[in-house]
Amino acid sequence: MHNEHGKSERQRTGTLDHDLVILQQAVDQHSLNESHTCELEALNGLIDERQRELEIAALALGKRFYAESPSAFCNRLAGYWQIWRGETKPPARLAVTPP
Repeated sequence: MHNEHGKSERQRTGTLDHDLVILQQAVDQHSLNESHTCELEALNGLIDERQRELEIAALALGKRFYAESPSAFCNRLAGYWQIWRGETKPPARLAVTPP
């Protein structure tokens, strides 16, 4: 699933979480020098809430990604590999010609 900028939901979620961490660090640093503690606490609360929402979204995405058992996943990849190996031919310079 991609948005209009070509980013997947996973990429967007990871980017947003990173941005929120940086924002929270900036707010924490700024709060040492300012007297707007009420507003900064409210902002930190909103950041924490959004991070929880992103975590829930990431866990839901992970459940979808890992829905398949490891053995079923490996079997599926092995099938893809076998199909690919059957469809490809060695390059002419590597082909073995009978004597």
